Amino acid sequence: MYGIVNDSMNKGSIMDSEDRIERTVDIYISAEAVRDMKHKKDTEDFNTTKTQTPQHTGSDGVNIRSSRAAVVCLVLLCVFLLTAVIVLCVTFTQERQQIITKITNLAEERDQLLTNNMNLTQEREQLLTNNMNLTQEREQLLTNNKNLTQEREQLLTNNKNLTQEREQLRTNNMNLTQERNLLLTNILNVTKERNQLLTNILNVTKERDQLKSEKNELQKLFAGKFLQSYW
Repeated sequence: MYGIVNDSMNKGSIMDSEDRIERTVDIYISAEAVRDMKHKKDTEDFNTTKTQTPQHTGSDGVNIRSSRAAVVCLVLLCVFLLTAVIVLCVTFTQERQQIITKITNLAEERDQLLTNNMNLTQEREQLLTNNMNLTQEREQLLTNNKNLTQEREQLLTNNKNLTQEREQLRTNNMNLTQERNLLLTNILNVTKERNQLLTNILNVTKERDQLKSEKNELQKLFAGKFLQSYW
């Protein structure tokens, strides 16, 4: 877009300079035509005056003065035209120099704009690349976040199951502890009963032995008395 604007401005400046050159050439041609026409007329007047026979001295003086006035006018016209040509040349040179300077400045500005455009294009490409990389990184992070969320849900489920299993184990442990305590109590009671039975058995055994001893003594005593009575 900047190149099109610069080309349009350059074309407009060149067209303006061409118009100025054409106008200057037209002025030169007009000046040359007027000068040739005046020179031709003066030559014809001079030849006519020269070929005519002098009849009246007064009319000759008038013709000479008219010729001198024409020459003076021609000289003044030439000076005016020369001055105009010089002014036009100076103006044309200044305008040409300004146009060249303007074209140079526009060319430098165009080059600067092209350089800026190239830098902006490179920066745009770099930004697009960075945007693409950031988009890919974002997609990767979203995927990782999704995977971590699923893993977290799985861990929460496992934790819940383990918590329930732990509570179940605690309940079982408590029940087993109570059952063990009950068994220990039963064992203690049975042990006491056994000890009591053993004590009772021991006492009964002692009583039996005592009774046996007394029976034996009684039998011996009875046998002694029987023998004494028999004799």
